[in-house]
Amino acid sequence: RLSHGQSEIRLGRTMLFASSCMDNFFGSHEIDEVMRIANSCQMNRVRQVPGSRSEPLHVVNYDFYRYLNLKILSLLYPNQVTMGQISFMSDSRFQCIPKGVKADGWVHLDMDKILTSIIYLSESTAGTSIYNPKDLFFVPDSPPDKHEYFSQYEKCEDKDLSMITQKRDDWNNLFEETISYRGKFNRMIYFDGNEWHASHINEDDCDRLILITFFEQITLNGTTINYPIPTMRSR
Repeated sequence: RLSHGQSEIRLGRTMLFASSCMDNFFGSHEIDEVMRIANSCQMNRVRQVPGSRSEPLHVVNYDFYRYLNLKILSLLYPNQVTMGQISFMSDSRFQCIPKGVKADGWVHLDMDKILTSIIYLSESTAGTSIYNPKDLFFVPDSPPDKHEYFSQYEKCEDKDLSMITQKRDDWNNLFEETISYRGKFNRMIYFDGNEWHASHINEDDCDRLILITFFEQITLNGTTINYPIPTMRSR
């Protein structure tokens, strides 16, 4: 996916995973129960992103948490998952972003995460796009004022909104979109944590519900793990 010799290095780390997408991630016999769990979770306002998130699923429902994570990892390491040879550290949560949130859609990295998975669970078509910096020698940084804005965006007045929207647009203009995933119900995407990405602005008349998982570590018990992109590059 990286064109014109663009580097695969982000923050000093080689990219480990390619981006991928799978529709109908949960089977027809599962999705109703997944939605029941989502609707039963208490959502709490979070500071650095819009909307609210549930408590970590390993606290709320460990059996579902483990099932979910192994289901995601089976797309990368099917034999090891089947044989019970894989271990992981991750954070899985439901997240609900209210309709009408302004100045959303900042391009960013998931710092210190090796893999991010998003499952779309609402009728909102707002999805996720993957980006590359336009400048090959771009030095990664954090989007200016993003977290401060989202900590109090409900109180933002029109003049402040105009200013923060311009800052977002100036920041996002440093990047070019390379992949766009529509937020189709029961679609799962995953991408490397060092992949620049942004959520789409929700223009539908409904809230946006997702199930997001951040993997911090993946290990194969008793064996050396081979990450997809470095393995491919070594051939």
